[in-house]
Amino acid sequence: GRKPVTQTQSTPPNRFFQRRSEADRAGLRPRHQAHWVTKNHANVFPACSTNGVIMFFEESLRIGQRLTERQETVSVAESSTGGLISANLLSVPGASVYFQGGSVVYTLASRRAFLDLEKARVASLQPLTEAMVLEFARAARLKLNTTWGIAELGAAGPTGTPYGHGPGTSVIGISGPMDRTCLIETHAVDRADNMLQFTEQALALFEAALNDAP
Repeated sequence: GRKPVTQTQSTPPNRFFQRRSEADRAGLRPRHQAHWVTKNHANVFPACSTNGVIMFFEESLRIGQRLTERQETVSVAESSTGGLISANLLSVPGASVYFQGGSVVYTLASRRAFLDLEKARVASLQPLTEAMVLEFARAARLKLNTTWGIAELGAAGPTGTPYGHGPGTSVIGISGPMDRTCLIETHAVDRADNMLQFTEQALALFEAALNDAP
């Protein structure tokens, strides 16, 4: 099983973090048979999994529904999640209505190519911090002129960063009608599992922002 995740947030805690579906928690189905269910429970979409590990999370469907209802759009800039946040948002039928695009900004070269970051502004910020990732989220939003921008920066493992952050550390930023950030520390070295945990937490944070936004 997964190790507990330690999180600190610059916004009040919410009930969406570390949440599985009700059926999963009740033990009604194994994780590798997870499904999304629409509001009226009439249509069920099987989730993709690898070796019994869920890669698409139920938050994605609810996010898609909320963005569609609000007639809003989203763009993504992610690092250690490697495109999983974008993949989750795109896994919902009709995602073209709200998903404008995403980039994997894993290197300095890719960040320069895909984002218009203000060099002086970023230079004054500490690496792998909530302040830093919020700048990336804003840049992602402005680059494609979307309502919302999501950004993720992290160290999936098995090693940490040159700046002293341990493996399993990630920061998530949401920029839009309201800003949200969080720090995730899994204290684990499993790279793939950390990537999935970072992805799920990013989706949870975005869902919470959507629900709280005016």
